[in-house]
Amino acid sequence: MIKDIIKIGINLMLICLVGGTILAATNFITAPKIEEVEKEAKLQAQLSVLLSATQFKEIKQGFFKGLNAKGETVGYVISCLAEGYSGAFWVMAGVNKEFKIVRINVLTNKETPGLGSKIEEDEFRNQFKGKCVESLEVVKTPTADKIQAITGATISSKAVTEAVKKGLVELKRIIQK
Repeated sequence: MIKDIIKIGINLMLICLVGGTILAATNFITAPKIEEVEKEAKLQAQLSVLLSATQFKEIKQGFFKGLNAKGETVGYVISCLAEGYSGAFWVMAGVNKEFKIVRINVLTNKETPGLGSKIEEDEFRNQFKGKCVESLEVVKTPTADKIQAITGATISSKAVTEAVKKGLVELKRIIQK
């Protein structure tokens, strides 16, 4: 009886040892490729919100300076965390040197399909173009100078707007030190 328990214990230990070794080896082999893919995805996300830049230099965690081919600053990229109806999600905003929004993208989204998920659509995102901090306010009626909430998804609309606004305020503070 004790021999059987010891035998089972040794077998389980060997299985765990082999499985752990395989997982560690797989991680060791794939980690550089995963890092490379993540780096490229981050660059593509940054380029999607600040088209005039060719490279980015991190100035603080979540804040990047966009540079052109000559190394001149053309704008900034803000990566912000928004707290929506269905949880947290990431938003990225491109900002010009005058601190006006060039473009935003919702990078991850767990909002309700067909309602809150509309924050990813151009109709909502295009409202941010050219806006400054003072204009980043969500309203329920159509307007040219504020952000109109998505019907049935006011929480999601406010989450994106507030995240971008906080990021823009912090960016101005960082740059204007």
